[in-house]
Amino acid sequence: MSKSILQRRAEIQGLATAILLPSVGVFSGSIGSQVGNVGPLTSVVGIGLFQRTVLTLQRAGIRQLIVLSGSEEEQLKQTLGKGPRVTIPVRWMPIREFPLEDPRTWEALAAEVHGFALVVSVNSVFSRGLIERLRRDVQEGEAIIVSQASQGQVDQLMVEGVRLKIGSNSDKRMSGRSAIFVPPRFDDPALRVAELVVVPASLMSTTGQAAGEKGSPPIRQWLERAAADGRMRVVSAEEKPGNWYQPVQTVSDVQTAEKKLFNSLKGEYEGFVDRYFNRKVSRWFTRLFLAMGWRT
Repeated sequence: MSKSILQRRAEIQGLATAILLPSVGVFSGSIGSQVGNVGPLTSVVGIGLFQRTVLTLQRAGIRQLIVLSGSEEEQLKQTLGKGPRVTIPVRWMPIREFPLEDPRTWEALAAEVHGFALVVSVNSVFSRGLIERLRRDVQEGEAIIVSQASQGQVDQLMVEGVRLKIGSNSDKRMSGRSAIFVPPRFDDPALRVAELVVVPASLMSTTGQAAGEKGSPPIRQWLERAAADGRMRVVSAEEKPGNWYQPVQTVSDVQTAEKKLFNSLKGEYEGFVDRYFNRKVSRWFTRLFLAMGWRT
């Protein structure tokens, strides 16, 4: 068997597929449904949120993209034809035919994933490095959630989860046995969970799933099941430089995301001139070119 075929098989079995939700959040409600809120076409540093998400995933090594689209589908297709080229295959599945709450929709998707799927909404901006890290860290049968909390906070919550598990079993002769690791609830406010999760195809295709809330994916159900089985891991988006996540749900969030994007341009080996001259000048020119409608 040739090396390229082996590489392709390993890629498919890992995290190579992303399922994109442009009109709803992974956990929250509709995106851009309220006046003044941002939507999938909202520009962040000259590129719409939807297009930016697709390009970031492509650069991070995602090899196929499935879009569960609503009425905005035609507009989104047009945006992908502008600016930097999208080279990965994009499959469009209209939610009027594939309802998000219907388990059969996710059964059909699971049959195409074969390994893991990254389920992500477009109400955020995140780094290429974060997706690359998730692709490296997948483990068989395990779901991953991304936390905006610091690694120290995540570790503390995990320790508390283990303590709770030990305490609840103290009357069942637990002495001498290793404790079963149970991570904290994924919706714990202290975790500040990102609208971006990694799920194994086996979790998506579990039979007997009940229909979810109308218009919402059943991701909460999957993660609750994974947490109960000890198959859920929490990853901090702030653990390492270059692994960041920024929600973009309001106009003020857009400004925060743009600042974070510009700050992320910092190189690992910057010198004095780079830091205090070249960087400031390049940012000014970048903003000017974007205002003039120029793209790279």
